[in-house]
Amino acid sequence: MNSLKIGDRVKIISLREVLPNGFINFMKKYCGKEATIKQKFDFNGGMCYKIDLDDQCFIWDSNMFERDVKNLLRNE
Repeated sequence: MNSLKIGDRVKIISLREVLPNGFINFMKKYCGKEATIKQKFDFNGGMCYKIDLDDQCFIWDSNMFERDVKNLLRNE
């Protein structure tokens, strides 16, 4: 997945895709929902994100977002 930007819209992967992607039980309730990227940062050598859906509580990586969603970039 291309590098996401702050303000991009993403969709969390579906529940059936969760197991191999490192979700924890508290995060599963967000599966299938859309969110906005609020922060991005390097975490142990990989890009991670904070989203608006969970009040920026959890750390998300791009594998947790659907790949076919078109991001709504602010500059397009």
